[in-house]
Amino acid sequence: MINLIFLGPPGSGKGTQAKIISQKLSLPIISTGDILREETNKKSKIGLEASSYMDAGQLVPDEVVISIIEGKISTSEYDNGFIMDGFPRNAIQAQKLDMMLKSLNRKIDLVLELEIETEILIERMLARFTCGNCGEIYNKLSKKPQKKNICDICGSSNFIFRKDDNEEVIRSRQEVYHSTAKDLVEFYLTKGLIYKLDASESSSFITEKILGQINNVTQNSN
Repeated sequence: MINLIFLGPPGSGKGTQAKIISQKLSLPIISTGDILREETNKKSKIGLEASSYMDAGQLVPDEVVISIIEGKISTSEYDNGFIMDGFPRNAIQAQKLDMMLKSLNRKIDLVLELEIETEILIERMLARFTCGNCGEIYNKLSKKPQKKNICDICGSSNFIFRKDDNEEVIRSRQEVYHSTAKDLVEFYLTKGLIYKLDASESSSFITEKILGQINNVTQNSN
């Protein structure tokens, strides 16, 4: 069993790496956005509670989010571990998550932090585009479609650029991330759980580094 958290600024590739590692190790991804939508759609008791906050334009309280996460990881699907994506976002949430996991006799084993210089990230993000049909992500610098203007996955030629992929918005999102993540990273550093990765490297190289570190952690825990 191994429980992972991926950290990194928007555009660092943490979502891509989480998906790759999920597939390679058969670890389910816990995306707070997805599970909140799932619970509200099911109209479960806690889903209705979460919905009441979202409908009012408010953030869902940490306790509600963590309760939903607890319900998820208590099922057999998560017996071999999980990958957290999008949570925790600050040190207070990390502390609450730790307390909940401890009550289940579980813990976070490794926190993977993808680091990248802002200027490199901006260049990368301004070059990315998406298939409007299937959602496959491409990049004019590093991942072009094999056939010009044709999606490798579904064959569509409907490509779109995100409206928020402009330099001003990107810089703002980076500043917000770094201001909120500072204490979060420090929290996990004091626990010796952080493994830093250079997100400017190739995706395949980063994946191999992650797999190597996961192997080290699992071997040392046996």
